Amino acid sequence: MGKERNPARKSRRRGWRDALRYVVHQRATPEAIARGMAIGLLITFTPTVGIQIPLAILFATLLNANRLSAILPVWLTNVLTVPPTYAFTYWLGAHFVPGKRLGFREVLEKFTHKVDKHFFFELHKHFAEFLKVSRDLLIPMTIGGLIVGAVAAAIGYPLTLRWVRRRRARRSEQIRRRAFSLGGLRRRTPPAETPATESPSPAPKKDDGGAA
Repeated sequence: MGKERNPARKSRRRGWRDALRYVVHQRATPEAIARGMAIGLLITFTPTVGIQIPLAILFATLLNANRLSAILPVWLTNVLTVPPTYAFTYWLGAHFVPGKRLGFREVLEKFTHKVDKHFFFELHKHFAEFLKVSRDLLIPMTIGGLIVGAVAAAIGYPLTLRWVRRRRARRSEQIRRRAFSLGGLRRRTPPAETPATESPSPAPKKDDGGAA
């Protein structure tokens, strides 16, 4: 017997797939969708967990981008990914800030301890905890997050743009083929025969009684 799949993981994959399919079929242009994805990726890596969705909506509105595609990458930041993500952005940003630098493991343990205090849906409390972090941590995290987010946005924009265009072209081709096949089926189907109506028989001629 094969291995049983985790239903929760399968449900998450289906949720992401449905969300991406919904984004593709929106009325927004491919450029607006890709722009929203880039905005979301940039915000995801900044130390703004708890207010990232409002920020994504705000900047997507200001930059005429698709708001839903800007929100999607924000969900990559959760209680499981926050500690390693912010520890890495701190490690990267600390190279641009003079002063004492903490180790990667030390920062990882610090943020893991802070994140474990609250539930997943209490992200605003995570942001309140991050505001209590000293400048020695917050400034390097911001610099590193902007660098990582900018790289992710620069890569995500063309990939999203190409993917949306390809998906829409494939969808249009499927619709065209379906319409063509339906049209051909209608042409090949013979019309239903209508029963012939009997023509009225001509009335008999009257004998006008001519002389013999």
